[in-house]
Amino acid sequence: MACPFCQSSSTGSTVYPKMSFNNKLFEYRRCKNCALDYLDPLPVADDYLAMYPPSYQGDSTDSSILPDIYQKMPGLRFSYGYQFDLVKKNSVANPKILDYGCGNGHFIANAIARNFVCDGAEFSAAYVNVLKTSFPKSSFFTIDEILSGQFHRKYDVIRLSNVLEHLTTPGDVIRSLMQHLNPGGVLLVEGPVEGNFNLAASFRKGYFGVQR
Repeated sequence: MACPFCQSSSTGSTVYPKMSFNNKLFEYRRCKNCALDYLDPLPVADDYLAMYPPSYQGDSTDSSILPDIYQKMPGLRFSYGYQFDLVKKNSVANPKILDYGCGNGHFIANAIARNFVCDGAEFSAAYVNVLKTSFPKSSFFTIDEILSGQFHRKYDVIRLSNVLEHLTTPGDVIRSLMQHLNPGGVLLVEGPVEGNFNLAASFRKGYFGVQR
């Protein structure tokens, strides 16, 4: 298939292995024009449902507070401290943050501990209820609620950490989220660590093109 970003048909192989999943064979390709690494074929909704069934997240959350917010954590490009500094530098005073794809709530717990107001969004409605119980100072929503067109809250910062690679239509999601940013708001996007071969082999670290 052509590159999903620049549409070039000039592609080559990568160091990442081919993988059989959900009765399909996926292969990493590298665009020779823009250097994007992507999966061929691109995963679709049923692939993600197979990767992340309702039981995937369970009912556990993580409210632990890091003693050193600048410590590097596995799977993240940048420390929470670095991200907090970016927010302080580029956003308004006392910004309201939405962590889109907040996972177990660890970032939110540490944001609250540093006096930020931070809400979260996750895919599973059942897990959103778990998050609401674990983090009563924050509001939580399902992804469907936020993208429904009926969600009217605005934020100064919207964070997506290791989220884009899980979306079938990342460009559409970004455009929708931009509607929920206050004027001058910040979209804070963190991608996966592509050099981690083990993460790539686990299938959950593919890259997908975002429309320009």
